[in-house]
Amino acid sequence: MPQRSNPIHPKGLICGNQGYLSGNRCGIFPNRLLLRSNDPDPHKNKGTRNGSATHTEESMNNESQRLKSKAMAITAWILILAGASTLIPWAAASEANVIGYKSLCPFAPFSTLICMMGANILLTLRKRLTAASEE
Repeated sequence: MPQRSNPIHPKGLICGNQGYLSGNRCGIFPNRLLLRSNDPDPHKNKGTRNGSATHTEESMNNESQRLKSKAMAITAWILILAGASTLIPWAAASEANVIGYKSLCPFAPFSTLICMMGANILLTLRKRLTAASEE
């Protein structure tokens, strides 16, 4: 089978299927990052067992999972702080909450529970995501 010729950037960046180079992106596959390799066919799964992901794909998955995990943790902490701040007494509030005092949020116990449940769900999903990525 004849080998495809790929345009190779002097730094070794390859863009498959005769695509043009534009920054760090390939013209044919604009959403695909370029691979650093001199392999004539970088899209083949060489050296993988049973079609498992290549090293580049695994590192990209690990990076995206780290970003997801960090975003979930930050969002969960924001929800925890928002839930706790709803209980802060505030004299300028328009009406008293269900507990009986004027707080930052007039729906205080319910809004606090909703924020805490949201944070709990996010942290549980984050824990499952990190446990699945370690396996």
